Amino acid sequence: MSLKGTIDGDDIELEEHDVSRAEMPLTGFWQLRQGQNGLVLDGNWNSADRLQHAEVALKEVKPENDPGLEIHLVADSLPEREASSGCLDIPLVSAIKLYKDGHLLQTLATESQGTCEIYLPDWQDVNFDGRPDLMLVQYLPAGPNIPYQTWLNDGQRFIDAPPGFQEITAPDIDEKYQNIVSFWRGSCCSHGVNVYRWKGDDVMLVEQGSSYMQPLWVKGKAYHCYIVPGYRNGHVSWPVQERNGKLTPLPWDEEICSELDSSEHLLTMIQSATDPGDVRMETLRWKKVVTSGGARWCPEVPFLDGDKITRRVLKQSEYVEALCQKQDPYKEES
Repeated sequence: MSLKGTIDGDDIELEEHDVSRAEMPLTGFWQLRQGQNGLVLDGNWNSADRLQHAEVALKEVKPENDPGLEIHLVADSLPEREASSGCLDIPLVSAIKLYKDGHLLQTLATESQGTCEIYLPDWQDVNFDGRPDLMLVQYLPAGPNIPYQTWLNDGQRFIDAPPGFQEITAPDIDEKYQNIVSFWRGSCCSHGVNVYRWKGDDVMLVEQGSSYMQPLWVKGKAYHCYIVPGYRNGHVSWPVQERNGKLTPLPWDEEICSELDSSEHLLTMIQSATDPGDVRMETLRWKKVVTSGGARWCPEVPFLDGDKITRRVLKQSEYVEALCQKQDPYKEES
């Protein structure tokens, strides 16, 4: 359910929409007034057809990290009240005003524009000092690299977070391990995760994982699977884990796996199951061999073969044209 509307003095009029349905239909109207204690809004609810009525009350439930400040947004217009407006004229928020007991404490300049809704500020303790800091989405890009503007609470005022933190897109705050985690996308075929940690007055990158093509050997056939690393227990996490000398088998998945037809980004990342900071990489090598087309440099691929790594030189006729090279790849790299 979504409630939107206007405030005129102590009178509040809200429209109720069912956001669980694609068309977000109008389902009711709320008419409220602020109660005597200031914490509860009392009033009446009417159905969209005005045939059903009920007495209602709204009570604000503040999160544990709420600093007791009232937030006002300064925008160039009010949001569209009609759900059918098509999201054509989204207000641009240019400032955040912070009030305490009705008195203006601070005005923070910003530039934030949502898609179909105004983005609302969020309280987060981003530097783990026990004080709630303030974050606001700036805009929604095509990918997951969502930019935020962040202000740190120094106990007196809110100040701009350092440049290193401001550059982190879609920051996810891990209070348990005191990390800042950011999942990102570089292109359609490039994804990853960065892990940052505070060092002094700014953040530093402490771990990073990027997507790759995992070579997989299944029933005598070669596949490659698109793998995106995750984040677990304070570290970048990789699907292939090693325990007692054996590896975690990777099931063949038609959503991410296909027959191997390229040597690009082929590698195997192996993470210790008992020490997640211990990660090693098995990479492709080039071998000079005799093929059906003559002497060629063909890839020796580190296939995940059940619970072990098996290196295989792909020199068979079906791989020569697509994977093997006439020139020494090592000389080309140098």
